[in-house]
Amino acid sequence: MRRLLRLVAWNAGLALAALVLTALAGEAWLRLTKPFMDRADPMRFVPAVGRVHEPDAEVRWTNGRDFWTVSRANRRGFLDRDPSPERAAASCHVSLIGDSFVDAREVPIADKVQVRLEALAGRRLPHLDVTTSAFGIRGTSQIAQLSFYDAYARRLSPKLVVLVFVPNDFRDNSPVLAALWRGLDPDRLPWASVGRGEDGALALRPPDPGYREHRLPLNAWSVIRLADEDVLWANRWSWLARWLTVERWLRLRAASRIASAREALGLLSRRPGYEWLAGEEPAMIADPWAALAKEALSPAFEEAVAYTGFALDRFKARTERD
Repeated sequence: MRRLLRLVAWNAGLALAALVLTALAGEAWLRLTKPFMDRADPMRFVPAVGRVHEPDAEVRWTNGRDFWTVSRANRRGFLDRDPSPERAAASCHVSLIGDSFVDAREVPIADKVQVRLEALAGRRLPHLDVTTSAFGIRGTSQIAQLSFYDAYARRLSPKLVVLVFVPNDFRDNSPVLAALWRGLDPDRLPWASVGRGEDGALALRPPDPGYREHRLPLNAWSVIRLADEDVLWANRWSWLARWLTVERWLRLRAASRIASAREALGLLSRRPGYEWLAGEEPAMIADPWAALAKEALSPAFEEAVAYTGFALDRFKARTERD
């Protein structure tokens, strides 16, 4: 029995040593071949605008697999060059406004759509003297982006404003649907939103700097925070742990958001003034196209379409005015 135990212990020790050496080799390989594995995106809250990148901050972004980008935010808090108002006003200036598709932290600034557009126009339409700028923050909607235009883009006197619209913008233009998806209080959002006054008319509401203290008390949201690979203890020091777990945790995060939306619906539908949410489906919040493809829209998505139209009308009025 002692000989058998020694043999088992010896083989277990060899297996453990091999595992440790393999892990150390994998860790060393990642650190030698990958630029970084930790993400950094410092944000700040700007009154009347909401959350933007910290000006002049370095933004590092990666999925841990196939892209690693390092960008520097401009002095306005966006991932773009810093356009001169004088130069923009003297040219045919184009401002692009949108969410993560314009923010585009996955690619370096030199490869972003506005930079490519400016270079392409310089070759094909040199007589127009096209210059460009971009104002995008992920997770925002056209309603929130109205403040980007008012505070930043308008000062560049653009000749053309391009709104980049994607399917989830219908959801994000609705403060209720956006809040349900993110575990926020629809009355205390970190970006400009829209609501109905006592007379039923739609009106803009400013972003709330205290939104963090008023998150909905959701159990599922704690799982979402755990599912973020940036807070897993092993990932704080091990590049290998981050590389091995990123896909699994992202899947868990996506599933947890559905659970979060279901839990948030239960809470909000019991709040006075939000009883009408009782019939909404959490899966539709995750997939706006599926909700919009239905023959009859639910009340929340009827509202989302109305709020989207409100935002587009305001953009049209502003650009025609300017």
